[in-house]
Amino acid sequence: MQADREFARDTLARGVDGWVDAFADDGVALPESAPFARGKEALRGTILALLVDPTNRLRWQPSEASVSASGDLGYTLGHATVGKVDRAGHEIVIGKMKYTTIWKRQLDGRWKVAVNVGTPEP
Repeated sequence: MQADREFARDTLARGVDGWVDAFADDGVALPESAPFARGKEALRGTILALLVDPTNRLRWQPSEASVSASGDLGYTLGHATVGKVDRAGHEIVIGKMKYTTIWKRQLDGRWKVAVNVGTPEP
C-alpha cells in the first residue's frame, strides 16, 4: 500500500517522471485501446499526453493490497480520478477509473511496478 501511495504522490508532484520512475526497467502498462507499453520510453509515451498539460491531474488511492508468501510479488487495487484545474484553481473531475498494479520487489528491496492496468468506470 505504501509503495502505491508513494507512486501516486510522486506522479502528482513530478508528473511524467514520477510515473515512469515507479516502474521496473521491464515494467509494462496496459493502456486501454493501445498496444502494451514495455520499458521506460514506451511508458513515458503512455502517460505523456495526459500529464504534459500542467492543468491535468491524475490522482489515485489504493484500497487493498496483497503480497505473495515469498514476499517478492504483490498487487494493489484502487480507484483513480483524472481532473482538470480550471482558471479559478478548482479541480474538476473529468474521469474515473479503477486499477490494478502488480508490484515486484527489486534486489535492493524497493517495490517497483511490474504491470499497471487501468479501466474507466461509468
